[in-house]
Order: sequence, then structure tokens, then C-alpha cells
Amino acid sequence: MCWIKRFKDNTVCKAMVFFIIFLSLNFATAWAEVQLPGVSNPEYTIQEMPENLLAQSANYAGKRILFIEDEELLSNTDWDGLTALRRMLTSMGFEVEETFPDEITYSLVSNYDIVVFSTSWTNYLLGQREISDKEAQVLIDFVNNGNGLFLVGNHGLASFWSPGWTNSVNKVGSAFGIEFQMDMLCDPTDHYYCWSDPDKGVDMPFITNIFTHPVTLEVDKFMLNWGGSLRVSSPAQTIAYSDSDSWCDKNGTWNSDVGHFECYQDNDEPSGSYPALAVVETSSGGKVVAIGDADWMWNDWIDHYDHYELARNIFSWLAQRTIPLDEALDNSKLSFTTGGNASWFGQDLVYKVDGDAAQSGAITHSEETYLETTVVGPGTLSFWWKVSSEENYDFLEFYIDGELKDWISGEGDWEQKSYEIGSGSHTLKWRYTKDSSVSQGTDCGWVDCVTFSHSGECYVNSFETLTPQSFRE
Repeated sequence: MCWIKRFKDNTVCKAMVFFIIFLSLNFATAWAEVQLPGVSNPEYTIQEMPENLLAQSANYAGKRILFIEDEELLSNTDWDGLTALRRMLTSMGFEVEETFPDEITYSLVSNYDIVVFSTSWTNYLLGQREISDKEAQVLIDFVNNGNGLFLVGNHGLASFWSPGWTNSVNKVGSAFGIEFQMDMLCDPTDHYYCWSDPDKGVDMPFITNIFTHPVTLEVDKFMLNWGGSLRVSSPAQTIAYSDSDSWCDKNGTWNSDVGHFECYQDNDEPSGSYPALAVVETSSGGKVVAIGDADWMWNDWIDHYDHYELARNIFSWLAQRTIPLDEALDNSKLSFTTGGNASWFGQDLVYKVDGDAAQSGAITHSEETYLETTVVGPGTLSFWWKVSSEENYDFLEFYIDGELKDWISGEGDWEQKSYEIGSGSHTLKWRYTKDSSVSQGTDCGWVDCVTFSHSGECYVNSFETLTPQSFRE
């Protein structure tokens, strides 16, 4: 203990003291520069959407998104803003706007394809109101008219929460079988280890129990950062659950000393798998996605785990208008079926003829999705097709009676194919198939304007006849 007893006359000990002080100051400075969840960093750098994910995204030019919020988030470049999400969406072609309305009216939302009805944990600073039944009906009608709605909730433990936002999102969500539970979804084993302290991470669970759906394509793991569970009933379906040992905390408290919630499982909080992500598709083609957390989309978290993929998929799926296959393929005389690991569907983003085409279902590695119909010959079959895939590994194929006739792979423009079909009944099949690894491009195939006739006519929707001369014009 020379620095205590002999400090005044020991030069070596003096040097040791100053060295210790120097290290302490530098450590404090370095710690202050670390970006921690919930701590603002003025030098925070937004991580952009990876180029490979952007390349796989369709172009949604002309599609418009409206964020209905209580505060400005899309231009907030700090850790709790949505600037990175906005850049991703605009890179995909979307037009993105936000509004803070005194009243939600149909004229406000009618010119948009997607509405995001969102809350954030800072809303209490601005005050909160519960939307009226009339306003809730506006958003319900918006979906029932064939549009997309993204309902974004949050947890319900903080004492400053107003029940206004919960009642608001549930007034809308309950019409589609979705209710936000105003709890804190916790996982004691599979969670983010906040500040290397496992007791401070149970309220940040990893979600890995994920079902196949276009919204979860290439999503193996995402995190809820202080998020709540959902109650899901028909017509909604749950596509991601928490782990079986998770619980829904109802009385955790905020510890201001450590800047985190303290959540402990009580006897009336049973363990189980709880809904974390849900979707709805209505008979009118309207779609809803619901998740009990907004923070995973923030600048601080969107580049973690599979958050970019999840965000891309949510907005892609909501933007795609559901079109019957016979309409998308411009032929009401043939009956089309679909199967495999996912279903083909009609959409209006990529097409050759009349503003729509059929697209292969969203699949992952070592899976397939097919489109099939039967014709009775003799006659002439023609169709247009196109693919965006990993070249020479993922294929769009065409079969007649189980025999492979042609395939395309990689990137290319629309091509027209024609085949003479002999007498009798014949099965026609288009199949998109993937190998065991790697995804490139949009990772799907398209088919448009399927005709079977002796004249080569193409019947489009209201049965306007297109001839080869029509295509040249």
C-alpha cells in the first residue's frame, strides 16, 4: 500500500496512481461510446439493408404506405427512429409518408395501399387518446376493401402507459381475430443477454418457433424488445410463437437504476408458447399483419438477426393484391390448381399481359411449388413465363404429362412458349424448385396469359381477345 503510506516521497507510486487514473478515465470514455439498448448515442450509424436482400425484393413503384403515429419517427436518425426502415422501403420502390391526425378518416387513407397503425414507447410524452369506433371502422373498411394493414403494438407494464393505444389497436384487430394482451413476453433461456446480465434479458425473447408463410420467408429468428403477446382466433392465424418455457409477465416493474424491467414469473403466469406474430387474409383480398412490438424495427435493432428480412416480407406481402389464378393467367376456361410447399397466387406487380400474372409461392431451400391444369387435345398451348433465381440451381420448369419440356433459371425477360398438344387429356404443370442452399434475385417464377386453342387467342379478364398483332402493338 505504498501509494497510501509513502505517496509524498515515492515517485514510482505517484506514477502508478496517475496511470490508474488515466486508465479509469479512458475506460469511462469508451463505455460512454458503447451503444446500449435504450441509450441514445449521437454518433449512432444506421445500418442499411444488405444488398443481397434488396436484390431479392420486388419493385413496388407506385405502391404507397402511410404510417399513422403519435410522433415523428421516419425522419428520426437516432437509435429509436425508423430512418433505416424508411430507406429500405423507398429502395424497394414504395412511397412512404407519416401523419399525426386528429381524426382518422377514409379520405385520409384511401389513396394508400398499406397503412401502418403503430405505437411506440415514447408516446406517453405527447399524450394519448383512444380512437373512436368510427375511426376504427375506417381501418377495418380499408382492409375489407382489399388493402393492407400493419398493426404494431407494444408491452403494457410501464406505469406511464395509457390504455388508449391498447383499446385503439384492439378495436381494429378484434375485427380480424387479433387482440394485443398488454403484457410482457419473457423467455428465461432463449433471449438477448442485455449488458451481459442474464437477469436483464428475459424480457427480450428470441422468437424461433416460426411457421412457413410469405411473411416468414428466410426468417429463422427475430427478437421482441419489450414486446407483448397476442390472442389469435379465426380468421387470423399465428405464424410465430414464443418458446414453450416462455411466460407473459403482467406485473414487472421498471428499475431506473439499471434502465431495464425486472420481470419474474409468478404462479399465475404459466409457461407456454404464446403467439408473437399473426396474419389475416380476407375474402376481399385485404391483409393484416400484427406484432406486439415496435422496437425491432428501430434503427438500433433492424440490422440484428432476421429483422430486415421480416420487415421486407411484411410490406411485400401486404402490398401484393390477391388475384384469382384464372384472372391472373387470363384464362377462365381452364381450371388451375396449385400445391407443393406453397401455393401459386395472382399478383399485379410483375406481369406481361393485362396488369397481372401468377407468381410461384414463397419457398425455401429444397422445396417446390407448382401450378397445374388439364387440357383435352388436340390444340395449341401457349404461355409467357419469366424467372428470377439463382442461375443453374433454382429453376422454373414446365411439364406435359410428367415429362420435362423446358426450364429457365437466373434472370431474364418474359419469353413466350408454344406447344402442340395431341388428342386426349393432358396434364400441364409449371414448377418452381430450389436446391439446398443460396437464394438470389426475387427467388420465384411467373406465368402469364395461358392459352389453349386452335387459333392462339388469349382471353383477358373481361374476355377481350388478344392476337399476335395485339402484342406487337
